[in-house]
Amino acid sequence: MTQTSGEVIYLDTLDVVAYIRETEEKLEHIHRAIDELSLKPDMVESVSALQVVAKEYKLRMEKAKDILSEHIIED
Repeated sequence: MTQTSGEVIYLDTLDVVAYIRETEEKLEHIHRAIDELSLKPDMVESVSALQVVAKEYKLRMEKAKDILSEHIIED
């Protein structure tokens, strides 16, 4: 995977699959942290920050899935 001017360019299908798996794992950890921190009233700001991060990862993952599906359809 190569990154130029803020845009990710995927070099091959396996890179995209690896990126999706890695992002899914990160999301899983973030959601566990959100669940744990949600039980603590003094952690509201942290939960909000983690929700923003989770949303960004989800958007990136969906974009990668779109790229993967386009690549598979084109091949």
